[in-house]
Amino acid sequence: MTRLQRADVQRIRMASQMLAPAPAPAPAPATATATADATPQTVAAWFGALQAQDLPAALWAFGVRLPGVDRSAVEAAVSDGSVLRTWAMRGTLHFVAAEDARWLLATAGVRALNTDSQRWRTLGLDQATADAAVDAFRSALDGTRLLTRSAMLAALQGAGISPEGQRGYHLLWYAAQVGVTCVGPNQDQEQTYALLEQWAPHQRDLRGEHALAELAVRYFRSHGPATQQDFQRWTGLTAAASRTGIAAAGGALTACDVAGTAMLAAPATLDALPEGPVVRLLPAFDEFVIGYKDRSPFIPPERMDAVVPGNSGVFRPSVLVDGSIIGTWSRATTKRGVRVRVDYFERPTSGVAAAVDAEVQRYAAYLEVPLLP
Repeated sequence: MTRLQRADVQRIRMASQMLAPAPAPAPAPATATATADATPQTVAAWFGALQAQDLPAALWAFGVRLPGVDRSAVEAAVSDGSVLRTWAMRGTLHFVAAEDARWLLATAGVRALNTDSQRWRTLGLDQATADAAVDAFRSALDGTRLLTRSAMLAALQGAGISPEGQRGYHLLWYAAQVGVTCVGPNQDQEQTYALLEQWAPHQRDLRGEHALAELAVRYFRSHGPATQQDFQRWTGLTAAASRTGIAAAGGALTACDVAGTAMLAAPATLDALPEGPVVRLLPAFDEFVIGYKDRSPFIPPERMDAVVPGNSGVFRPSVLVDGSIIGTWSRATTKRGVRVRVDYFERPTSGVAAAVDAEVQRYAAYLEVPLLP
């Protein structure tokens, strides 16, 4: 059992989350590694999944972890299908490596279907209608690379299924949740959809305990040190399935004691103690913030409302320094460029302020636009 200080945990997590330089952890059993030549696809594979309901924020989640990579390169990975968006777990959109989509849906994504009956009653849906909608989507997409959301809803109407209210959105979600469709790149700001078997035909075949073990390794190597409860919350798995995955991962994970709290991590990541200060501008809904059940180690309780207003589930962009959130930030874009505002919880040191300014410059470079005063 490895014993760690709480302060060390936050710094290790920065490296595990690819937010700070660190030794490249061992890739087994998956193929991705956290290296300097990482791509959006290897980042997605390293994590397993990155939350992505807010598309601009999700694209920056790759950018903040890939120094020197601009938004065009990240968008290209979405457009060429090497990473894709789907409702991989918790009924929430995530970016995943293309080859991981089907086993993630079958292992964690399917859990969201088990709590869907009340929603169906509210929307006036039943299994026959859902099956008919999936058939309509399949027919509309067959032989067509992508269709916009409006075209998909038109296909529903053509099949005699009303998309009114939230019915259309829910049926689009259902078709992706059962592994028939996935979300494609936007066209003129409109979401598109594709058949998963056509958009990403090469899928890894992982099932049962093997899939649960892989999911555990992906989580703890990218988020560790973390608790079983963190893993369970992140995946939406049952406690029993979480324990099964951790046990099946075996020696790919190592136990840690953090001031009496049992945690797990990938062994190689425990050597990752980046020298500070390491400063990052995290996007909204970043994995560093949402990936844990207990956020008090990195967000002061009295500042939680600034990051998660009203405990609403909406996570604001935040400023991370050596594993602790020290403020929030926002952007305003115009035709001339981008203006970034940083709101610190407390006045930073001159060194930290300079590092934050450098990150703001990096963000503008990622957007490929001038930084406005």
